[in-house]
Amino acid sequence: MIIRDRATSRLCRTLLHRALLGGTLLCSSSVIAQQSTGVASTAEEPRTTASIYLWITNVTWGFNNGSEVDVDSETVLENFDYAFEANLEHRRDEWLYGLDVVYADIGGNDTPDIPLPGSGTRVSSDVDFNSFTTIATGYVGYRLINSPHLQLYGTGGFRYSSFEGTLKFDVDDAGLSYRNELNEKQTDVVVGLRGEHNIDQNWSIPFNFDIGGGGSDLTWQAYGAIAYRFGQHTVSGGYRYMNWKLDSDSDELDEASYYGPMLAYSFHF
Repeated sequence: MIIRDRATSRLCRTLLHRALLGGTLLCSSSVIAQQSTGVASTAEEPRTTASIYLWITNVTWGFNNGSEVDVDSETVLENFDYAFEANLEHRRDEWLYGLDVVYADIGGNDTPDIPLPGSGTRVSSDVDFNSFTTIATGYVGYRLINSPHLQLYGTGGFRYSSFEGTLKFDVDDAGLSYRNELNEKQTDVVVGLRGEHNIDQNWSIPFNFDIGGGGSDLTWQAYGAIAYRFGQHTVSGGYRYMNWKLDSDSDELDEASYYGPMLAYSFHF
């Protein structure tokens, strides 16, 4: 009876060892098969984000003759003829590809009273202005930090900027008339950082900074916001600043700045 139990015990141990060995080989074969086919449990799905936004911007244009024009956000909103502002971004593994476009058509007129030189009288004038602004930035990024709380990419790309404007000033009572046209275009190389700090599952802080030059002496931008995500949707509010210092070949415009709060809606797919 004792001999039979020992034999049975040896048989059970032998079968158990073979079963464990077979299971180990099976698991190893599964891992090798996954690696050979490029399938990993930690692989990330490609993600695309489309965003539309409203940039409630102030505008400052500085000219080569030392004069400066400031247009506040209230005036811009009152004189919007058309605006399109959007961003498209695609992430795949460690890489990021994006395009940001701003186009604004602002036009309006005013009838301010101005003093006549050498007299104490004021006469009515007629001022018409129209401006077209186009800013397009294409960029590629590579992920530098990947953690549950921080995603950070180093980016590089190109920025095309176009500033066009027409200002017409008439004083009929004084027989004065003035017209000025502005047309400045440049393409710059830009490098920077773009990322997102995750506060929790829903709240995050997206940010972006870049700097560059080429067509202009210097261009840079900075952006920060607070965002709330629910499902495939994100809404955010933040502040954006963009600046250009144009080169000495610029006909009239010496510096341009656009800055103000921004509201955005994003869809992830």
